[in-house]
Amino acid sequence: MSTKNPHCLSLRLIQRTNSVSPSNVSPISRPIARSPTLPPPPKVSFDSEAVKWKGLPLEAALWTFDSAELQSIVSRAIRSSAQESFIRLVSIDNLDKALPAELDRLDALKAVTQSKYRFNTHRRTMLLQALLSFSGAGTGKEKDGGASLVATVASQLSDISAECDSLAEQLVRITDQIGQIRKLVDVHWGSALAIALRKLNGSYGKRTKDLLDARARITQLEAELEDSWKEAEKLARELDELDDHDIDFDEDAGVIRRAQIVSLPRSPPVTVMNIPPLSPTPSPPVPKTPTTSSPSVFPLSPPPLLSEKPLPVKAIPEDVIPEEITEEAEVETMKKGDDRASIRSAKSARIRIADHTRVEMISAARRRSLRASMGSLRLPRSLSLRSNKSSRHPPLPAIPKERHANSPNEH
Repeated sequence: MSTKNPHCLSLRLIQRTNSVSPSNVSPISRPIARSPTLPPPPKVSFDSEAVKWKGLPLEAALWTFDSAELQSIVSRAIRSSAQESFIRLVSIDNLDKALPAELDRLDALKAVTQSKYRFNTHRRTMLLQALLSFSGAGTGKEKDGGASLVATVASQLSDISAECDSLAEQLVRITDQIGQIRKLVDVHWGSALAIALRKLNGSYGKRTKDLLDARARITQLEAELEDSWKEAEKLARELDELDDHDIDFDEDAGVIRRAQIVSLPRSPPVTVMNIPPLSPTPSPPVPKTPTTSSPSVFPLSPPPLLSEKPLPVKAIPEDVIPEEITEEAEVETMKKGDDRASIRSAKSARIRIADHTRVEMISAARRRSLRASMGSLRLPRSLSLRSNKSSRHPPLPAIPKERHANSPNEH
C-alpha cells in the first residue's frame, strides 16, 4: 500500500487550480436567501379584566351618597325585588353540595382547557412558520418532495385551527356556566332576603294595625276614665253640698229643740194617795151610780183626811208625755259630757269628716291610679340592677401584703 506525501498532494492541487481557467471554475458554496418569518403572535392570557365601575362598600357609600340618593337606591331595590318574577330559590342540598362541586369541576376544566389552548396556539404558530418557509424556498433537486410537505403542513394547520376553535368555544361555555351558577347563588340570596322583607313588611303592617287599634282603644278608655272621674268628682261635690246642708239643718233643729226644752216648764208629778178608813170597821160598798139622770147625792160621811206621810210615786206611762221625756233624756245626755253636748263641736267634727271623704278621697284615688299606670311602664328593679351589674367591671382582688420575718417593726 503506497503512501502519498501530503506536500506532494498540495502541490498538485495548486498546479491544477492554476492550470484551470477562472471561467471554467464552478463555485463550491453560494449564499442562500433568508426565508421570511412571521411576526410573533400575542401572548395568550385568560386573566379577567376589571371594569371601570366598582361598587362602593357601606362606609364609602355613606360618605359618598346623601340621604336622598340612598333612599332612592333602597326604594328602587325594594320595588325591583318585591316582584314575584325576581324570586328564584335553590334547595339547601343544591346550595351546599351540588353547586360548589360543580364550580370546582368547572374551574378545573377551565384551567385544563386554557393550557390546551395555549399549547395549540404555539403549535399553530410553528406550522404557519414552516409553511411560510417552504413556500419561500426555490425549486431544485433537494426540493423534490416539497409539494407533499406543504400539503402535510397545511393539513396539520387546519386541524390545529379547528382544535383551537373548539377549545375557545369550550372555554366560553365553561365561563358562562360559572357565571350562571354564581348569578344563581346571588339571586338565591337576594330572593331569600326579598321573602324575609315581605314577611317583615307583613308583620310590620299587622303590628302597625294592631298598634293603631290599641291606641284608639286606649284613647277611648282614657276618655271614659276621665269622664268617670269627672262624674265621680261631681257626685262627691253634690254629696258634700248635701252634707253641708244637713249640718246646717241639724244645727237649727238642735237649737230649736234646746229652746223648747228650756222654755217649757215641768209639770209637777201626779201622785196617787191611798186614804185609810177612820173606823176599824170596813166601809160599806159604794153603790153604783144609776144610768138615768138624777140629782147628785152627797155622802153623809166626812171627807177623808190627807196622810202626812208621802206615798210612793208610780211610774208615768211613756205614752203620756213622750216628747218631754225625750227632751229630758237629751238634756241628761248633754249634761253627761257626750260628743253631742255641743252643737258647734258636732258641726265642726262633721265638717272635718266631710272635707276628707268625698272630693279629696276621689282626687287621691285618681292620683294613685295615675301613679300605678305610670309605674307599670317602668322596668322591674331586678332587671335594672342586673343590667347595671353586667355593665360594671368585676372587682379586682386585693393584693395580699407580704410580711417579712426580718422587718424592723416586728418585735
